[in-house]
Amino acid sequence: VTLSLIALLSTVVFSLESSNGTHSGRNELLCMVFIAQLIGYLHYNFSGQKLKSATNPFALAMFYSVQVIAAVYVITAITKFKVSGFNWVLESPNFAVRVIRLYSSRAIDLNNNALMQKGHYMAATLVQYSGAVKLAFGLVFAIELFAFIPAFSKQSAKYYSVLLLLLHLAIFMFFGGVIINFMALTLIYLTNIASFFIKQPDEPDRRIESISLKNVAGSIY
Repeated sequence: VTLSLIALLSTVVFSLESSNGTHSGRNELLCMVFIAQLIGYLHYNFSGQKLKSATNPFALAMFYSVQVIAAVYVITAITKFKVSGFNWVLESPNFAVRVIRLYSSRAIDLNNNALMQKGHYMAATLVQYSGAVKLAFGLVFAIELFAFIPAFSKQSAKYYSVLLLLLHLAIFMFFGGVIINFMALTLIYLTNIASFFIKQPDEPDRRIESISLKNVAGSIY
């Protein structure tokens, strides 16, 4: 009941927020995770005894949450390609204009001329090292496009999440902003920091398409 109310309230509140033009924090993903968890618990409660004996509701909720987070990253990459095609990579040095605009706006708002200078410096760096910038943007696109990999196993989720976190760190270092919800949910549901310090038994290789949902959910989470 509590999760149902959270999913409903988050959908209503965050929808109203977005309809008013407010996008700070990208709360849509948080709302989708709540809904995914609710679906996981409902799936367990209305399933047969065979599924219930093979897994537990928490495992299904986690499994659906990981799928949602991975899907958002993949859709982000697909959207980039649909809107800009390969130009998103080939014309990436043109982001220098957006960098200047971003830091200029902050400099005016905060009355801090140092931010203006930093923006011009970073924009000049983008133009000067255009080849490296294109390579970096290409890597960003690839990391987002293949973000479905975490749904394969705990190990793949753990290690691929490092790439996603490094991606957010690079955005923060260069553009001075970070999407908190994306980073927090990636840390909570994908990284599982404790697993880096706890030795776990090796998992046998498996083809994801050959395993039923109950076995995948039970073995991953």
